Amino acid sequence: MSYPPITPFLLLGSCVLATGSAETVAYYDFESGSLASTGGSAGDLTSVGTNPSIATPFSNISFGGVDANDNAKVLYADNSSNAFSADAFTIEAIFQYQGASDVLASTFDTVNSSTNKGIGWLFGTRASGSENGFWFAYSTDGTDSGRKDIYSEEVSPGTLDMTAGSYYYAALSVDMSDTSATGLTFYMQDITTAGNSLLSVSATHTGTSIYDTGTEFTIGDIANASVLGGSPSGVNYTGPIDAVRYSNTQLAADDLLISIPEPAAGGIILVGSISAFLVARRRRS
Repeated sequence: MSYPPITPFLLLGSCVLATGSAETVAYYDFESGSLASTGGSAGDLTSVGTNPSIATPFSNISFGGVDANDNAKVLYADNSSNAFSADAFTIEAIFQYQGASDVLASTFDTVNSSTNKGIGWLFGTRASGSENGFWFAYSTDGTDSGRKDIYSEEVSPGTLDMTAGSYYYAALSVDMSDTSATGLTFYMQDITTAGNSLLSVSATHTGTSIYDTGTEFTIGDIANASVLGGSPSGVNYTGPIDAVRYSNTQLAADDLLISIPEPAAGGIILVGSISAFLVARRRRS
């Protein structure tokens, strides 16, 4: 599959390495089909499933396709040292909204877990009736009884609505120790065309920590879906993903990948006045 380019607006490419910092645990940009982390200390991803469907000139990993087995695809990284289990963190993704409730990234081993303490956190899209937005789930004790779900459309209906088939930058920035609205923010920007603003919704939450499950860090579905030998969860993502970054701190809006970086010696190169994060594209058979 290939993806025709449309208007670029923030140049990352190889420059993204310079946007990394001590807080970056992993940055997966999938360039040239690589599952390696291009920033941070976390390990490379492992693929479970078929047909990664690399697209150029900007690479991505597609989680859907004509082969039904593609829908079971999940990428994962080892989390036995709880590298992806910080109580203050930011998870960012570039993806195409599929019009459904889908997992973008998580440390969940199953959607419902009553005894095995395998529920950590989950970030994904949420479709509910005529409204949609983003979904953050977490557990304070690793079980379903300690699980909480926060949906952006319930906090601020319509603010982060998306259109199926369009491309988006999304982020969740959270500090569990701060239970006020400043402790949790969803971010979204429509990147299908240039000129759209970064939108945000902040929410309060309960519980001041997320259980350190050690469950694998996954992209595209929860761990049990493939990593642990289970079936697709039913909230498995089936579209293209262009980039995922996990940071072990609550990033401010100016520190997000979507924000234009400042020039630095030996670091980021801005090409003219063009700023482009991604060449958005639509799939074609």
